[in-house]
Amino acid sequence: MTTLSLTALRVPLGALAVIVALASCRASPRGAAASAADIRVDHAVAWGLPAGGVGTVGLRITNVGGRADTLIDATSPDAAVTMHDVQSTGGSARMVAISEIALLPGQSVVLGTGRQHLMLDRVDPAVWRRAQITVVLRFRHGLTLTLAVPVLRVSEALDVLRGG
Repeated sequence: MTTLSLTALRVPLGALAVIVALASCRASPRGAAASAADIRVDHAVAWGLPAGGVGTVGLRITNVGGRADTLIDATSPDAAVTMHDVQSTGGSARMVAISEIALLPGQSVVLGTGRQHLMLDRVDPAVWRRAQITVVLRFRHGLTLTLAVPVLRVSEALDVLRGG
């Protein structure tokens, strides 16, 4: 019988976090979820306009740890991703690109319509056919989470974001 000693493996901590995150990632029609270290992501859903090649990803990120962290990047092999916020001034709202989303200890942040969200542009047409998009989230303290996010109708996606 062959045994493997974990002490013999020399895996960088960041790579180990990615392996753990991928192992704990799951997707369903009710939203994708992943967790590693002190960050949990759930209710991840996407919706969009196939003809326009644009879409949105909404999700909930929870920092269950004792120190602040920050979402610093979101990418996808299937689309260009930009983090956005919706700002209201003078009775009108507009989207603005943002570079990070702060996560205080014990805090949950919901990204979705009418607030911070992940904007998808130039979405690969295959995403609409397979009804799933890969989204990679990078955090300041080195964690990377990869999610297989289901693509739903807008009404279904918003229901998932509300916890339904």
